[in-house]
Amino acid sequence: APEQLEYYINWAREDIGGHMLNSRKFNTKPILLVLTESLGSVNEDIVNRVRNLGKISNQPEIWEIDYDGKQNKIL
Repeated sequence: APEQLEYYINWAREDIGGHMLNSRKFNTKPILLVLTESLGSVNEDIVNRVRNLGKISNQPEIWEIDYDGKQNKIL
């Protein structure tokens, strides 16, 4: 997931040759939604890799949602 988010951020950012007009670091915000059986199951490595996307975008977010609809903001 982090690699896919990085690809789309770089694809979009006009200031580095991307495809979306006026898309820049300050107005591109990746949000990862994780559907999970139980909250707290997102690997710390994934959290850190998504956090590092803040170097090329606005601060990313990670949300996890379980099958009962409970949600938790991780990042």
